[in-house]
Amino acid sequence: MIDNSFIGYAADILGDTDNGLSGSEIIRYCNDYAVQYKKRIPHSIYPFPKGVPNKRTVLAANLRAFEPFQQFSIIKDLCAKPQFTGNEKIQELSVKLSSQYAQFSEGDGTVNEIIQETKHWLDKYPDVLKHYQDALQKREHNIYLRNLLDDLRLSLEVLMKEIFNNEKSLENQTKDLGQFLENNGISVPIRNLYSTFIGKYKDYQNNNVKHNDSSQPIEVDFLIELTTVLMRFLVQLDLQKESNKPNEKVEDWDWLT
Repeated sequence: MIDNSFIGYAADILGDTDNGLSGSEIIRYCNDYAVQYKKRIPHSIYPFPKGVPNKRTVLAANLRAFEPFQQFSIIKDLCAKPQFTGNEKIQELSVKLSSQYAQFSEGDGTVNEIIQETKHWLDKYPDVLKHYQDALQKREHNIYLRNLLDDLRLSLEVLMKEIFNNEKSLENQTKDLGQFLENNGISVPIRNLYSTFIGKYKDYQNNNVKHNDSSQPIEVDFLIELTTVLMRFLVQLDLQKESNKPNEKVEDWDWLT
């Protein structure tokens, strides 16, 4: 369940006196959620009846009437309201919600499943996982896209450093990467695909991130998905190498076929 203290924390930020939802907005949204989820909420009328201390208390009490996965969805939806664009406290709330209560997030397809499984595979590489998760959280809340791409690129770079046991930057890993793939029996076209990706990744960073922050969300999503697939493949090969079974499939290999 979502802890009561977090519900109170979320209500304080969303119902902030100066920058939060108004009392009438809180009641309107809560009534909509109550109808959607077929729940009875304690506060459904505005102006508030006598004895109700403030709008933050009302929002917290209403949130507690819902199931945990519903609370997650409601808080996430409220954080995404247009009036909160650029609000750092709201962005921080949204990130904390996703990081602390990810189990209540509803997946939305194969890509998310692959991403979730890849995060599990990266448990062995905590530094890589940290950068990767930072990138995913920023994309989920559509914030700091430029920093997101730096995190994403760094996750791939750190993974290669750990697997190849060197300290080279991403663009200087081509030779080691090619040798690693060749040693694992990977075909020339796939090896060339990796080399091409690294070169184009550098070009994209230089043109759209370092010198001109012009990344589009659809392009960012493409890079996240592509980087995820490439990282996962390298991790599988690394685990395969450790298992000393080069001709056998590693768990979950079938998704590539």
